[in-house]
Amino acid sequence: MDINELEVELLQYTIDEYGYVSATSLMVFYKWQRHEVFEYTSKKLFNGMQFEIDRETDSTILLKGNGIVLMLIKTSIVDSVLAKYLN
Repeated sequence: MDINELEVELLQYTIDEYGYVSATSLMVFYKWQRHEVFEYTSKKLFNGMQFEIDRETDSTILLKGNGIVLMLIKTSIVDSVLAKYLN
């Protein structure tokens, strides 16, 4: 995903003890460089935790790191993706 010209939202996914999945919006990046998004997420939001790209499409990037699952997603499709995967 080319995030340089996009508005992308960072979501954190969690699964509770009953298996229910939820997503929390952490922040929206507007026209940041790709490396800036990854660096800010790692260093500022998660105290230096390293994340690996698990999957990437034209509109999403799934990141995994030490039990934490994050998704960068185009803000224009956030609602439809959440409705599909969280219901």
